Amino acid sequence: MKNVDGNTRVQQKTFFHRLVILGLIISIFASVTSASAESLYEIRDDLIIMTDGRYTNTCKLDVRPLYAVESYDASAIIISERGYVQKSQLYNCADSVVHVALIPAGVGFLSDINIRNGIYVSLDLISSPPLRYLATVAKIGVNKNLISLSGAYKEKVDPSRLRKYGFSSIGEAGASIISLDGKYVAPNGLIDCSDAAYPGIWDIQRNRRVKADEKSCADLFSKK
Repeated sequence: MKNVDGNTRVQQKTFFHRLVILGLIISIFASVTSASAESLYEIRDDLIIMTDGRYTNTCKLDVRPLYAVESYDASAIIISERGYVQKSQLYNCADSVVHVALIPAGVGFLSDINIRNGIYVSLDLISSPPLRYLATVAKIGVNKNLISLSGAYKEKVDPSRLRKYGFSSIGEAGASIISLDGKYVAPNGLIDCSDAAYPGIWDIQRNRRVKADEKSCADLFSKK
């Protein structure tokens, strides 16, 4: 067996210690980079403060925000049950007041919006208790539901008949998810294309549920 002297052992330990420290530094740097890539929001009276990485800006809104929740595609900030602002407006608002846009009245509260593709989804409380909701998926500025599946709000149907189709949800802004391409929606925010899922994933253009395996389903909502 080959003998290893004391100096060699010290050199080996030093080398391995350096590798461990280097790994920790890389891990911490990656964590900080990931965190800094996320936009953070704070509201104060009629002001919204956005921190995007190292960039911070404060904007005055023409409607007082109740909260600030970023849409799934990061194109908008939801600030109330009906109100939202485009994120791009928050980068250049010096000496101006940012206008708050509103979804139509009577469609429930805004739960996600995709400005690039002109789609929003809102939730209507249909029964309580337990809390159950129905979803409206529509073009921005319009209240006509593009979906007629179970779990969708239907304007001409008596609410008493619709209650049995309600689904559970956290019931707040960000509760729903629209895919980045604006083609699919998860009304309750759960990305599940299985037969057992309810209300499942909706194909907006085809007005039908999506049936797919777990990976294919997740890929529909990928942010890559």
